[in-house]
Amino acid sequence: MNAANSNQLQRGPSKSCPFLPLKAVAVHLELSPIKCVELMDSGGIEFAFDIRRKGSAHGFLVAWRQSVEIAKSGSSGKTYSLADVFGDAFGDAAFIRGVDLAFSMGMASRSHIMHLIEDGILSTDPSRPVGRGPAQSPWISRASIEQFLTARRR
Repeated sequence: MNAANSNQLQRGPSKSCPFLPLKAVAVHLELSPIKCVELMDSGGIEFAFDIRRKGSAHGFLVAWRQSVEIAKSGSSGKTYSLADVFGDAFGDAAFIRGVDLAFSMGMASRSHIMHLIEDGILSTDPSRPVGRGPAQSPWISRASIEQFLTARRR
């Protein structure tokens, strides 16, 4: 288990991590990962996304923490939309730092984000440098993140 999953399991779903990776969802719901995928596919966990890279044989599933809480409790009494998910995750920012996006998605590092940028899936702010060093975290267009997640909703 990576450090991000371990931290999320200790804290539980929190506002600072709006998305939980599949392993954290499984532990939080006390279900097997396969049962969690079935819940995602059936709509029991309403806002789940497959954020794998192009051509990857393995999925990388994350779920919006609020939909995991709803699945655990049975109902929230409120209807949510993708706009609610994006507002909760990203506020009103037009660009999100890659390192912050990686953390919010429950990733241990931002390399997956960098690969999505290199694959042309996520777009960056052209006025800011993109690099792999700690001080050069790319600024990613919120619109490209929303487009990516909308297309990858389960």
